[in-house]
Amino acid sequence: MTMNKKQLIVALVLVLMIASSSYAENILEYKRVVLCANHMTVLVNRLTGKVRYKYVLYNRRKIWVLLNGTEQAQYQSMYEAQVKLKMVCH
Repeated sequence: MTMNKKQLIVALVLVLMIASSSYAENILEYKRVVLCANHMTVLVNRLTGKVRYKYVLYNRRKIWVLLNGTEQAQYQSMYEAQVKLKMVCH
């Protein structure tokens, strides 16, 4: 690849990251995980392994909700237990 192609790819990735940062589901930063304990879909940061969002039904629409406090800690412990046991739920 020439330098121009590399620069174009890097610029495109940066634009995608900025454009998708307004949405919770940024595929470069987060991965979707279904928790076996409660069959809830959450978004987990790929680098830190921290659970950040959950998928809920609100006014007949499914939206991502930011997790905070004890609720975030509960989902985090469910995720960590699932990873430790190497469980995969769909």
